[in-house]
Amino acid sequence: MTVIPFPTTPADQTARAFHVHAYVVIRIKVAVEADGHRRAMREADELVFGNDLAVELLPASRAVLDADYAEQVIGYLVDEVGDDTFAHSASYGPDHQPDPAPAAWREAGTSD
Repeated sequence: MTVIPFPTTPADQTARAFHVHAYVVIRIKVAVEADGHRRAMREADELVFGNDLAVELLPASRAVLDADYAEQVIGYLVDEVGDDTFAHSASYGPDHQPDPAPAAWREAGTSD
């Protein structure tokens, strides 16, 4: 898989710090007792996604600031550090291409 950086920083600009939220899939094997497949899946969901976290995602790098559950790689949110109004935040699809919907939402004054 080739990752193409987007966008690139022009040579005349100073590099800025960013927080990148990568939404990714993790696999969790759960041991449960149930009377069938459907009930087993419900039991596993309750253990994994219930009130208490069944698994702690521990960062292995100082650059990883936070880790939590996600369904699959569905996209990215890039926030510029220090941009408290999020004017320079951008959403991207799983292919690193810009996702125009959030900008349209911002222009329309909606948040979802």
